Amino acid sequence: NSFFIDSPGMALPLIEAIAKTGKVLAFHIGTDAYEATHPFRLAKIAEQFPETQILMIHIGGVGFADVSSAAIEVIAGHPNVTGIGSNLRHINVLKAIKQLGADRVCFGSDYPFNLMHVEVAAYQALMDGECSAEEQAMIWAGNISRVLQLESSPA
Repeated sequence: NSFFIDSPGMALPLIEAIAKTGKVLAFHIGTDAYEATHPFRLAKIAEQFPETQILMIHIGGVGFADVSSAAIEVIAGHPNVTGIGSNLRHINVLKAIKQLGADRVCFGSDYPFNLMHVEVAAYQALMDGECSAEEQAMIWAGNISRVLQLESSPA
């Protein structure tokens, strides 16, 4: 949190090196370092590296303020960005799912800072009646498996 995530001298050379490998980038996006990790900084990175998959951790919900609306806007405008709904108010997780679609949001617990069983129960409750079984499967594991290019195990 002590540098801008799109810093030309510090961050961009590392981002470029990772992008060249074809690996996924993950960024902490929240207001605990408001200017350094603002969603619009991630938008600039996503635009520079459109072939690179990027995970937006927290969808802008960490810190004293909430920039999840800006984060959702960034995800919506960049098909290479997927949100992880960790340490984000649950109503905003549901807002992200409804606005972006279930294929753009992944479960996140922020463990060990939040209790895993509590976050699992919260996601179950917020998706109940709001998301189909197929959408829930995407949010729980399907999306992250797709983004990370994990092989599914045979049935």
